[in-house]
Amino acid sequence: MLLLYAGTRLYQLDALPLFIDESIIIEWSLEVREGSPIGFGYHGKYLLPWTYAFFYTEIGAYWSVRVVTILFLLIGASAIIRLGKLLDSWLLGIITLLVMTFTPMLFFYDRLALTDTILHAAITLFVLSIFYAFNRPRPNHLKTLSVGVTFIIALLAKSTAFVLLPLPVVGIVFLTSHWRWRERLKAILMTYGTILVFWLPLQSLLMWRGINYFGLAGQFSSEINNQSLIDKLLENSQTVLMGFTDYFGWHGLIALIIAMLVLMYKKPRSSMVLIAAICGFFLALILAAFPGGIANRYWLSVIPLCILIIVYAIVQLPHKQVVLSVVVIFSLLVGIPFQWQAYTAPFELNLPRTDRLSYIESDASGTMLPEVADFIDNQNQPALVAIPQCFSLQLYTQQSIECFNVVQDNQRLQRLMTRLDELSNAPFLLILEAPGYVTREDISLDNIELLTQFERPGGRISINIYLIQP
Repeated sequence: MLLLYAGTRLYQLDALPLFIDESIIIEWSLEVREGSPIGFGYHGKYLLPWTYAFFYTEIGAYWSVRVVTILFLLIGASAIIRLGKLLDSWLLGIITLLVMTFTPMLFFYDRLALTDTILHAAITLFVLSIFYAFNRPRPNHLKTLSVGVTFIIALLAKSTAFVLLPLPVVGIVFLTSHWRWRERLKAILMTYGTILVFWLPLQSLLMWRGINYFGLAGQFSSEINNQSLIDKLLENSQTVLMGFTDYFGWHGLIALIIAMLVLMYKKPRSSMVLIAAICGFFLALILAAFPGGIANRYWLSVIPLCILIIVYAIVQLPHKQVVLSVVVIFSLLVGIPFQWQAYTAPFELNLPRTDRLSYIESDASGTMLPEVADFIDNQNQPALVAIPQCFSLQLYTQQSIECFNVVQDNQRLQRLMTRLDELSNAPFLLILEAPGYVTREDISLDNIELLTQFERPGGRISINIYLIQP
């Protein structure tokens, strides 16, 4: 089952070009290799750049960074199987992974090198460690320590995992019914003591460097746009609800609610941990995010746990084999067409509107970058690239190109004109987007010729290549 899960992710892995956040991960990995492993800590995403720094390849980085991501996902997939065994049976874990394998949302994001992608594996592992440590007759010190370690792994994956810090207490309260109160107190101290032992040295170093690991998350939560708390909660709840139903439908939401009730009836203590993880994460996201600022990938992290709960409820139905066969067939019917389209025609994927805009149509997407890179390579001319996705373009082209930072400040046009004057002694290519931060109409040059343009899917943005003569 793990091979099937990995194989569906690895096949045609580079069919969809790099999203801008993926190229940023590669940039950070290069910083790590150059001796600056914590400088980007403000963004709260250390684990993937640190790991990929050991596997970086100069050729095909757009592919290898996604392979490293899938290695993390295999750990999460193994954890979900084991979690199913602890909750009910091996069959539950295996069927859950099978459903995950063909779930469109997981399939789409699992093939992108994003911190939210590896976070769902890290959170699954964290929840598994809680069950291992506390769902037992007597305490086990080594397994208790593992809870703190897996939380640190999740926190290094992305700083938003901090919202699950109280989860070990939930586990101790509900799973250790046969423990003495002294054993429970000792487990709490050991768990959070482990977290402090591993986190404090890094936190001290970050404070010494003036870096706030939770800085971006804090900024994210503080931008309320002068809306009242009630308005904010209503808008964010609607955003999450619409995103969930876009991928899973209203029937999926109803199935999840019913499954949670079944789990609470059948496994009241275990259910508290799983439901606290899911609802706690959603609630924190809704409370912290600025209105309308919740991308679908932000709540991807708890989807494996949601699927586990739904499959658990299905397993409890009579005629188990028939019901599970229907679940498997339904998953295949939904998942295989989506996956085939992702392999063969990724630009035509049926995604929610916001995701299609982000990953396929916008200037943050990587669509058309390989084609632009091929054109630049065939021209054999120096190139100045003034688009946000310049670093991704560098990864696809065999020729050295110069990136101009168009998002740095409002003086971009003056800086660009200065650089164009400096390059005016020989012919060179200029790559712009329309519409973009800087367009052809902004450049007051007569010796500029449009060679070709590459229109992104949806027709919103085109990448234009110009030749500027001396």
